Amino acid sequence: GRDVLGGDYDLPMAALSSLGIKLSPHDVELGYQYKARAFAAIQRELMWQAKQLQKDRERQLIDADEYEKQIQRIEEKMKNLQERAAEVFGKQ
Repeated sequence: GRDVLGGDYDLPMAALSSLGIKLSPHDVELGYQYKARAFAAIQRELMWQAKQLQKDRERQLIDADEYEKQIQRIEEKMKNLQERAAEVFGKQ
């Protein structure tokens, strides 16, 4: 048989796959790639939110206190994201 990336299964892997166990060395690397993309997407979203806040502040749609409060929230989320990424990718 073949796996999701088109690679051939050997006999032991095919037997395990028939039992519902899907395991191969590239699965771990692929998982890290997906997680890296997810972290990058969240980081881009947070950066976009910060830019939107800056625009709203420049247009005087929000006051300085609200701007600072929201920026601090974004900075905290960014810090948490970086800590989580270090936990995930530090274990490779």
